[in-house]
Parts: sequence; structure tokens; C-alpha cells
Amino acid sequence: MNTVQLLRPTFVDELLEAFDSSYTFANTVAEEKRMAAVMPAVDIQEKEDEYSIQMDVPGFSTENIDITLDDRVLTIQSRTIESEKKDEQNSNEAEKSRPTYLVKERRSRSFKRQFTLPKDINREDISAKVELGILTVSIPRQPATQPKRIAITLK
Repeated sequence: MNTVQLLRPTFVDELLEAFDSSYTFANTVAEEKRMAAVMPAVDIQEKEDEYSIQMDVPGFSTENIDITLDDRVLTIQSRTIESEKKDEQNSNEAEKSRPTYLVKERRSRSFKRQFTLPKDINREDISAKVELGILTVSIPRQPATQPKRIAITLK
């Protein structure tokens, strides 16, 4: 009988992390790798009329992403369906209904990112859309206040 063994990619990372744990620089690199796997990549652009945030969110549905604005702090976070189901079910019940996996490499993910926005935002017209796994949040800027010229009329 032949057996097939799979080398888990996380096993190599865990092994390297254990080896690197005695080196300060290596700890920083290992932590950055771990955070990069959890936190989605973000690009932020400043344009004349708006700020734009693009975030990689492949595999997340729009129902599981929450975007809130509190004062000037924009929060983008995900809710995972698996974690919600675990809260709802009794642990014994969940144990009985849990499927048996031969290989399980995919995990449910969640994240929370916060951004402090500048003062010149128009908070009423912020919009968001997801296209091809990229979340784009458009944050319009308030028009720049220009001095108003007042004409003088003769009477």
C-alpha cells in the first residue's frame, strides 16, 4: 500500500520560526510574514477630489465585510461565517457535526484595519465597491475653500 504525504506549507514556516526565534531580526521577519498572511494588502491614493483605498479581499463576500466611520477613523473588518457558527452551536453539538478532513489547508480568515482620515473628507458621500476581489473605498474631499471675491456696486 502506498501512502501519500503532503508537506504543509505552514509546517516549513513554523519550523523556520522556531529556528529564527533566537534572533531578533528573524523574529521581526517571521512576524511580518505572519501579518502579511492575515492582513490584506492596502493601497491608498490621494487625488485632487478624493482619497481612494484599495484592499485585496479575495474570497470574502460583501456581506462579511463591515466598513464604519467613527469621527475620522475608517474601520474595515471582516466577519467569518465559521466563527459565527461556532458561537451559535453548543461545543458537543459542533463536535458531532464537524466534517472529517483528510487534508485541510484553507482556513477561515478575519481582519480589522483602521485608518485615520484627514480633516478635509466629505463623510456623507463615501462609497465602496468590490470588483474581482479588490475592495475600493472612495472618500470624496470637500472642495477647497477659496476666498470669495465680493463685487462693490455703486448706488
